[in-house]
Amino acid sequence: MRRAMMGVDDLIEEAKVRTVWWALCVFAISYFLTHTSKSMWTNVPMSILILAFLRYLSFKVEFHWRGQPVQKQTHLSQLSKRQLSAHDHRLSTVAPVSRWRRKVGSPSVEAAFESFIENILRDFVVDLWYSSITPDREAPELIRGLILHALGEISGRVKEMNLVDLLTRDMADLIGHHLDIFRKNQSQIGVDVMGTLSSEERDERLKQHLIVSQELHPALLSSEHEYKYGSNDIKLNEAYSGFDAQASQQIEKPTRAYSDSSNMSSLNTFEDPAGIPPEWTPTNVSVHLLNLVDKVFQLKRRGWIRKQVLWISKQILQLVMEDAIDEWILRQINWLRRDEVIVQGIRWIQDTLWPNGVFFTRLDGYQGNAGPSQFDKHPSGSANQASGNRKDSASSFEQQLEASRNASEVKKLLLGGTPPTLVSIIGYKQYQRSARDIYYFLQSNVCVKQLAYAMIEQVLVSLFPELRQLIEDIHEKGRKEQASFTYQL
Repeated sequence: MRRAMMGVDDLIEEAKVRTVWWALCVFAISYFLTHTSKSMWTNVPMSILILAFLRYLSFKVEFHWRGQPVQKQTHLSQLSKRQLSAHDHRLSTVAPVSRWRRKVGSPSVEAAFESFIENILRDFVVDLWYSSITPDREAPELIRGLILHALGEISGRVKEMNLVDLLTRDMADLIGHHLDIFRKNQSQIGVDVMGTLSSEERDERLKQHLIVSQELHPALLSSEHEYKYGSNDIKLNEAYSGFDAQASQQIEKPTRAYSDSSNMSSLNTFEDPAGIPPEWTPTNVSVHLLNLVDKVFQLKRRGWIRKQVLWISKQILQLVMEDAIDEWILRQINWLRRDEVIVQGIRWIQDTLWPNGVFFTRLDGYQGNAGPSQFDKHPSGSANQASGNRKDSASSFEQQLEASRNASEVKKLLLGGTPPTLVSIIGYKQYQRSARDIYYFLQSNVCVKQLAYAMIEQVLVSLFPELRQLIEDIHEKGRKEQASFTYQL
């Protein structure tokens, strides 16, 4: 009897559980059916019927996961899987070429890059701080790989950059634009006043007028801004002098080549410069350079008769010598793209920064200052410091003397060595005025640095077009700072 009562209780409990489950399922189905019908008298019976149908279907149909078909593998199929491809790197005896080497594509340039990066890592990573922490070489090798990868990416973009438009159009327009800015500010200061001022006073006057007109480069607003842009007067002077030396050597070669009149007939028979893409050879390449000559000597401001003579001379020059000038320019640009020239440029930068294998800013007493002798307070230390100060002052005086000597030589070359043919065309006074403007422009640190920053920005925009907006934002911020500074004045 007791067992029968336990069976009835279990049956009642099971009925309660099933009733609750059915009620929950009916409620859930009815809830979803409310999106089609708002009547509960319709939704509840339909829910019961759907649930009963699903329950009946579960008794009649068996659901299970489909098994994966077993494929019989033959002996030949197993051998084909184990067989290596003919292009597999494990079968090749040649080491795989890294990605950056593939983008550079020149063993001599790769070796120059590696030598340059080796000097950077040795002076600024290994010898400076890394060797005192650990003798491990893994981190410097990783840094080397990152730098070489970046140089490979830059090399790939340089190969795709249109050097013809960059050098003949963009750079010529930049030089003419900055020369016009200098002449405008010089006229506001006064040409006669500029001649009586020293170099420092001229720079200060020009900087003030550039700030008022909001044309000063953001890097020249203060020493902090200039430090952020990574400028260095010593590097600029050395780079400028080295570039002049190389440029003079390259100018002498075509001058001697074209001096003989018997070779003039063969100028139009030159083949297309090898290595220059067809899209890099636009018509009238020399037009922008001739326009730069107009801006340098201010030919558009001359009298009507002289202006017409200059215009006719320009048209005759373009008509007779246009192809020869264009092809000569293209050949010089193609010369800049040669591997040996690129290697020579990298080696020149390396020799400039590391003369005799030592970085140029390294002090003589750097290693001694790092030792325990820096805590000694003997009179000999003060004597050594005084002698060091005297040496620094003597070297700075020698640098100033050398700079003044170079400036006098440049002035003598520009104002003294007047080409008779050019003077007869544009006039003696106009040549003297233009030469004096060029001399003051080259002697102004503000103007030269501003032009150098503009050229660097133009190269960066040509290499990385995605940086254009960033550079424009920097200039906009600089104009706002100049406007606030002008308002304070």
